[in-house]
Amino acid sequence: DYKAVVTKPTCTADGYTTYTCANCGDSYTADEVAALGHTWIPATINAPKTCSVCGATEGEALTDYVASIGKTNYETLKDAYDAAVNGDTIVLHKNSVGDGFVIAKDITIDFGTYTYTVKVNVEEGTAAMKITGDVTFTGNGGGLYVLLANRNSFDTLILNEGTLTTDNVVLYGQYLYEGTESWVVYNNTEDAVANFGAGTSVVTSVKGTGNAINAAGTFKKADDVSVAAPAGYCWNAGVLSAHIAGEVAVENEVAASCTKTGSYDNVTYCTCCEVELSRETVTTDMVAHDFSAEVVASKYLKAAATINSAAEYYKSCAVCGQAGEDTFFAGQALTNYVASIGSTNYATLKDAYDAAIDGDIIVLHKNSVGDGFVIAKDITIDFGTYTYTVKVNVEEGTAAMKITGDVTFTGNGGGLYVLLANRNSFDTLILNEGTLTTDNVVLYGQYMYEGTESWVVYNVNGGEVTFGAGTDVVTSVKGVSHATN
Repeated sequence: DYKAVVTKPTCTADGYTTYTCANCGDSYTADEVAALGHTWIPATINAPKTCSVCGATEGEALTDYVASIGKTNYETLKDAYDAAVNGDTIVLHKNSVGDGFVIAKDITIDFGTYTYTVKVNVEEGTAAMKITGDVTFTGNGGGLYVLLANRNSFDTLILNEGTLTTDNVVLYGQYLYEGTESWVVYNNTEDAVANFGAGTSVVTSVKGTGNAINAAGTFKKADDVSVAAPAGYCWNAGVLSAHIAGEVAVENEVAASCTKTGSYDNVTYCTCCEVELSRETVTTDMVAHDFSAEVVASKYLKAAATINSAAEYYKSCAVCGQAGEDTFFAGQALTNYVASIGSTNYATLKDAYDAAIDGDIIVLHKNSVGDGFVIAKDITIDFGTYTYTVKVNVEEGTAAMKITGDVTFTGNGGGLYVLLANRNSFDTLILNEGTLTTDNVVLYGQYMYEGTESWVVYNVNGGEVTFGAGTDVVTSVKGVSHATN
């Protein structure tokens, strides 16, 4: 009495039926069925080819995955992000290109030496990537790029509304929008924070106006990170801050002179970065001339030297040389004067007489020749040792000199003469209608008219003459000559 037990075939073993006698235990096998073979599931980036029935594997897992979280691999960075939870670290394993996306989770992306290049922006016309979570980018020189061919789709590499911390990664904005302004990291809210850690490289666009960052939110950087600050800002102990204006410094001082205005610059520098914040040029008024210079030069001559005065010059500006109004005297008075009254000198005896007033004393200082003239003033003429020789008579055919005033001739041997060459012009040396007093002078009539009569002093109309001590009256040697009438 045989009973049958069926053994089913497996992926690798045949199936069969075992018959066993219930009475004596005799058994045999029959009804064999061939093995079924494996039912393979293709290999993935996380597992090799695997039998869905028995779980047997064959070969290796695929190696073209881009990212992983722990031991789980993902074909794209976006796949890894979609699978990530807060606190996860996504590790890149190769360079890849993909769409931009919003990073809203608190995660770390370890770029290693690899790059993720965004080909489609996350927000049209705005950014390659957007961050709203607490995100860390770390690596070993890898980082985030945009696709050169699509550069005009991106004006921002990272639009940050969360917290971004970087360490030893490249944020490569060189291929950003070339039309106008672009930003590598743009803090889109005042709460946004971007902290560029050691080794971070922030590369701006070479087209248009490429900016590293904007001035919103909070930006920090390590000492070895070079990030250009926006206009009006600088790095103060590693934190982006508005410039702090220091005290106004004065530079480029140019002193004003009497010919041109002066100037100086009021300059303000930032106390943190020492960049120039403002510069105002102030013009100062010209200063007054310094008319203290006494320069003897023809251009400053006001009046040439005279017999009474040295040359007179205008004082000039000690700075620019312009002539002023005040004057000074330089040199000596001329020495060719003939006569003086007090300290005033005159070129001729006649000039001195014309200037004299009653009571004056005219002093002769040298021998001279001049015209005769009428002495109508009450004066004294001190001949000293000098002579006055008359060349033209005072009244034609009459006298060399005529006196109508109260006149004194004094001297020390000098006196009155007539010019020999013109002797026939004179028949009288002095025609006296006034009062003449002499003292120690010569009245020299020797060269008078030689034709008929002549007189040294001829009194008319009540004229009086007193010849004082030392007076020498010399008559003509020609014709009939008289001392007096």
